[in-house]
Amino acid sequence: MCPEEKKFIVKDNIRDGIFSNIFKIYRKADEVILDFGREAPEREDVEVKVRVVMTVEGARSLMELIRDFVEIEAPKKFKVSYVA
Repeated sequence: MCPEEKKFIVKDNIRDGIFSNIFKIYRKADEVILDFGREAPEREDVEVKVRVVMTVEGARSLMELIRDFVEIEAPKKFKVSYVA
């Protein structure tokens, strides 16, 4: 079943999301790990707020969906124009 066919339930405790301004990606043999953090100028380290562990195939699908959204869907929906 495709994700768009399933109903996503977002609980109140995560409804607002977590702000992240930095991320790091790791690759193991059979999984991809995405760490999302918050960088602050006064700190030398980065506190990881969310870690997402995915299969390699899942990460590949996510990469393609993000690319398609950024390059195709977002400009249509938000009327993005690029000025050189």
